[in-house]
Amino acid sequence: MKWSEVLRKPTTKVLRQFAVCWLVVFGAWSISVGLSAGLSNLAIILGSVALGIALPGLLAPATIGWLFTAAMIVTFPIGWVVSRVLLSVVYYAVFTPFSLVFCLIGRDALRLKPQTQASCWIPRAATADPARYFRQF
Repeated sequence: MKWSEVLRKPTTKVLRQFAVCWLVVFGAWSISVGLSAGLSNLAIILGSVALGIALPGLLAPATIGWLFTAAMIVTFPIGWVVSRVLLSVVYYAVFTPFSLVFCLIGRDALRLKPQTQASCWIPRAATADPARYFRQF
């Protein structure tokens, strides 16, 4: 997602999905707080927030458009940074060690090294049965 897509007007479907997610997250949080911590006042507040945003969002999605846009503005930079960090970690922690090992053992799967013979053609064994061409897999 690009930054320019964050400030666009969300569709009704997206706002309803956001309302359902809001209800699930805040509802589960209120149940969790109420059952595990025994904080009934906080559980009631979280449940009220869940219903207070989700019900208008399901019945008239345009009423929570401002909340959706605010949430996207707040969370977009976080997602952007985390995705870049994860991509960097995967690149430097996974692909770089594999490439170094392949370089050390001399593996050239794509045959990128210059060939010593005059031709770049790779000799292949001839196929004995031409009917094999009709069974590709």
